[in-house]
Parts: sequence; structure tokens; C-alpha cells
Amino acid sequence: MYKFKKINSRITAYLLVPVALLLLIMGWGGYLLASDHLQNLWAEAATLQLQRAAHQVDMRFDEPKALINLFAEASGKPGAWLTHKIILDQLRSQDGVVRADVSLSEGYLQEAGAASEMRGRMGRASVPGSRMERLSEMAIRRRGGIQVASPVFDTDESRKTVSLTSEFLDENDEPVGALEVVMEWSHLIQAVQAEGVWKAGRAILADNQGRILARNPSASMESLNETADPLELKTLEALKAKESGTLIYSEDPLQFSGFYKLREAPWTLVLIAPGEEVLAPILKSRNYYIAGATLEFFIILLLIRIVTTKTVASIKEVSDAAKKVSQGDYSPHLETKYRDEMGTLVRDFNTMVVQLEERARLKTSINLAMEVQQNLLPQDSVKFQGLDIAGTSVYCDETGGDYYDFIHFDSMGEQCMAVALGDVSDHGIPSALFMTTARALIRCRASLGGGPAAIVEDVNRLLCRDTQQSGAFMTLFYLELDAGKNKLTWVRAGHDPALLYDPASGAFEELGGKGLAVGVRCQWGYEENHSTAWGPGKIILLATDGIWEARNPRREQFGKERFRESIRRSAHLGPEGIIQAVLDDLTAFRQDAAIEDDITLVVIKDES
Repeated sequence: MYKFKKINSRITAYLLVPVALLLLIMGWGGYLLASDHLQNLWAEAATLQLQRAAHQVDMRFDEPKALINLFAEASGKPGAWLTHKIILDQLRSQDGVVRADVSLSEGYLQEAGAASEMRGRMGRASVPGSRMERLSEMAIRRRGGIQVASPVFDTDESRKTVSLTSEFLDENDEPVGALEVVMEWSHLIQAVQAEGVWKAGRAILADNQGRILARNPSASMESLNETADPLELKTLEALKAKESGTLIYSEDPLQFSGFYKLREAPWTLVLIAPGEEVLAPILKSRNYYIAGATLEFFIILLLIRIVTTKTVASIKEVSDAAKKVSQGDYSPHLETKYRDEMGTLVRDFNTMVVQLEERARLKTSINLAMEVQQNLLPQDSVKFQGLDIAGTSVYCDETGGDYYDFIHFDSMGEQCMAVALGDVSDHGIPSALFMTTARALIRCRASLGGGPAAIVEDVNRLLCRDTQQSGAFMTLFYLELDAGKNKLTWVRAGHDPALLYDPASGAFEELGGKGLAVGVRCQWGYEENHSTAWGPGKIILLATDGIWEARNPRREQFGKERFRESIRRSAHLGPEGIIQAVLDDLTAFRQDAAIEDDITLVVIKDES
């Protein structure tokens, strides 16, 4: 999926694409519904127009046909000859009638004995009265219906005419004659041409076999079978099967057709209309819709641009201010211009900057405290009377409560030195302050002389006065080394025993003893512990529980056994090398798990 790099582009795409799709779907759906509705309306309107036009033509045939029927019905009745004469006169007086004649059959004339005289037709070549009277007196009947012929060019009259013919039979079904009414084609067709259907689209008047009788616009084709228009061919097939109907040709170009058969003649009116004419209203509406949708699209685009431009400008302002804050400049204070989410963001940003500035000050103070605390710890290893001493502290926070110190004052003698290691409850700044206080008290008291027990008791009494309210305390291991006598004297105030390791035998010995953590009870007597097992090559290790209680991602503890094994493997190294080996093993065990407690380790090795 494409990812937009700018919020303007993303919002524009996410808003405009759905809107454009919605407008497209609605427009297309509306067009299809309206198009279907217009097609149905056109079919109804075309059928009505064709029906009305056909009715106009049928009316031109109605009265002549009625008189022809009356002529047949009057035969054989008293006075029929006079009635026939009157009917013929009325036929000849009809609008559009060129002539109306009665012709007698050859058999009937021969039977009358006057074939040569009776070949004419009643009218211009009238039938003699006696023969006509005899025909009128006969009970004649018609053969079939009245036949309407196709229009022909009448050379006698120099015009195009249409014949209506009714053939008569006697009681023996022998033909006796026929009544023919010739009508002007123009009189019939003008009834259609006066209708709007003849002027709309392509109009055709054809017989039921497809022969074209009239067409608008005019063309040289004589039959619908000759056309190359697929719709006209489909219409020809349909008009042979049905009285009326409409058809749609959906291929390009779109066209519609309708047809309706005349009642009084074997002819059919056909109307063919182009699709753009039928669908003109919806096409016009479609153009309006497209124009309106396009205008709406650009209006939405403009509104989105206006809104996003302001929003992006505000975001950029916040971003620029954030860059300054990241560089340590806390002076930016943004003006709140809106009451919406953007305004909330600006207000929260201003609040954040104030809090960041406060935290930066606190961070600076913490860093300073860390620097002070780190400077309070021994910075270098110590070599004293054949002893090589090194230590380190790794805090889980910027500051911690672990403490170690190498102490030597003139009052202790030239060959005596003390090593102190403590672990304050909890960690962080409060523990660091407690550790700093304890260090000062231990150094101050050690400078006055006295044994380890007296020193620890005095420090405990002073610390208890400060911890009565806070409940803080510190475990402490205070070790005094007499290099001249190879003697160890120590006080264990609640701390884990130190370890004495002999690389020659590979054995560990714990420097234990009883004692309560300092800062818990003011009046507590601490006991001194002594050992003379100290000698060349041996190693003393003082450590806090942050080493063996360290955990890996599976929550397993490093443990004292792994700690001892690490000492065995690195015992040939100096104190700094041993410390680094332990830290490396601890890091490998811990993997990516966080340090949960401070880690402190002091290594004393007799190199004499």
C-alpha cells in the first residue's frame, strides 16, 4: 500500500477518493435508473403516437369502407339499384377519392348477352341500366374482406393512388363483379405526415412484408429487407409476429424503435429514434451532474487544503518548537489559536515543555549527584604492603546505595588498612544520600582510631538518629587487614559474609559472624571476628547481593555457585581482571534482562 509522506496528501486522498467513488456510484446508478425510466416512457409515448397516426389513416379508410359494405348489404332489396347509385355518388364525393367504379365479370356479361357493351365500368363507362338493375336485384355477397392494394402510380390520373376493392359473388359463389374505390395516396399519407411521429426520428410506413410505402427521410430502398440497419431488420421480424411493440438496439449507436399496425389496411407504421434523442433529458442532466460533481469535488479539495494547511502549519510550529526543546532550548511557548484537538495539542505541548525543563534540571542535579557519588568511591586500585586491592560499583539507576571504600589513616599503623563495603536498603537518590552520610561517618570515626567493633558501633548510633523516621538502614562489612601479622579482623553488620579463596586448594572460606544492619537499633553491640588464615596468593572477595540475585530473561538467578566458579576461572588474574571476568560472566548470563539491583565487588589479593 502506498504511504503518503505528507499529511495534506494523506487527508486529501482519504477524503476525496471515497467522495469521488460515492459520486460516481450515485451518478451511474441514477443514470441507469433514469435511463430505464426514460426508455419505458419513450416506449409508451411512441406507442401512443403511432397509434394516433395509424388511427388518422384508418379514419380515411373508414367511410369508404362503410359505403362499400353498405353497397353489398343493399343488394337484392327493393330499390337496390337506386341505393347503389346513391352510394356510388357518395363514394365519388369523398375527399381523396379519385374514382369509384363497379366492374362486371365476363361470365355475367355473356349471360346478359351484351359483353361488348358492358365492358365499361359504371361511371365514365357506365353499365347499362338494365344490366345494373339486374345486378342490384341479385342477392350478392362479398368474397373475403375489402382488399387494400399497395400504392401504385396511376398513369391515367398522373398521381399515386391506392385501391380498395370488394369482389361480389352470386348465390352459386360465382363472381359477378367488383366495386373498386381509388384514393389518392397523398390524401392518406398526409394524415400521417401531419402527426409529430412522422417528423421525429426515422418514420416508415411499410406493408406487413416489409415493403416500404413511404419513408421520412426519403430513401431509394424499397424494402426493410434491403437495409443494413440491424434495428430495422429486428423490427421487421417483430412486426410480422406482433401487432405493436418497441425494441432497443444497445450497440453503438444506441437506437430505439416502435411499430404499430393499421386496422383498416395491411400496413405498419415504424418509428426509429436515436438514443441521444430519447435519452436527451437524462444526458442533459448527466452533463449537469458531471459539472456539479466536478465543482463539488474541487470545492471539497479547496476546503481540505484550507483546513489541512492550517493544521499542518500548526503541527510544523509544534515540530519546530520540539526540535528546539530537544536541543535544550526550553524557551518556546506556543500560542493557543484553536479550541479543537490542535489547541489541546498546543496546550499539552506547553505543559510538557515546562515539565521537561523541570526534569532537565532534576536530571542535571541527578547527574551532579552521580558525579559526586562516583568521586566518593575509590577511583583507582590500591597497592599496600604487598596487597593488591580493586573494587567497582555498577548502579541500576544514576545513583545507588552500594558503597565501598579503602581506608588508611596514620592512627591505624603503617601496616594496617581497612576495607568497608555496604548496601543501603533500596536504591536511587535517597539511598545515595544515606550512603554518602554513612561514608562520612565511617571515615571520620576510623580516623579517631579504635577497633572495628567500636568504629561500627559509633557509626550505627549516629545513623540511627537520622533513620528513625525514614526506616532506612545499611548492611555493612568492615574488614581490617594487618599485613605485618597476616591477620584479618572484621565486623559483619547484617551483610553477606566475605569469601576467602585459596587458589592452591581451590577452597572457599566464609568470613561470617553475627551482627545487625546499621541504622536499625541504636544500642547494639557488634562483635569482632579474627582470622590468621591470610597469606600469599589468597584472595578476599567482598560483594553485594546484586551479583548472585541478578536474573536472566527466564527469571533464573545467577547464584553464588556461578559467582564462585567465575572466581576460580579468573583467580590467576589481578584484582581488576577478576572483577572484569565476573562482570562479563554476569552480563552473558543476564543477556538482555535489565539490571534490577546495584552491583558492587571488591577483590583483595595478596601478591607478597
